[in-house]
Amino acid sequence: EIESYIAKRDCDFIKNYLENIKREIQAYREILPFRIENSSNIYSQLLLEYYKVQVLAWEVGKDYEKCNSNYKTILYFIDENCTLCIKQGEELDKIRDYLISKGIDVDIFTVGIKTNYALLDKIKKEFNISSAPSFIFNSRTFNFTTFEDFKNSSVI
Repeated sequence: EIESYIAKRDCDFIKNYLENIKREIQAYREILPFRIENSSNIYSQLLLEYYKVQVLAWEVGKDYEKCNSNYKTILYFIDENCTLCIKQGEELDKIRDYLISKGIDVDIFTVGIKTNYALLDKIKKEFNISSAPSFIFNSRTFNFTTFEDFKNSSVI
């Protein structure tokens, strides 16, 4: 009985921590669009911090997946001037809507593939990510993937 209490308490902590990180991400999203035209170091540093928070949220989200079988995360790798990344983003919107229709709450966390961040380098190596667009779902790596291909991949 005490083990179940501890597990629930840990899951509650992870859920609250994840919600706090997602609020921090939202704060970045409110600032970043106004700085896109500014190519200064301030923008680059802000974008790096945003990507670090995205990675942290994905890591915590993976822990929360163990607590809640109806929750999943996607870590999405993009690159500047990547027209296929725009199309992948549209397909990910369809994938998210599909998962939600199946009763799965999903968060998509986006990072730049060229971001200089040791933890991100480790993730890219572990999941064999070398180009954008790519994403990780259920510990599986996908390169450009349409909604239909995802739906037929039996990954759920």
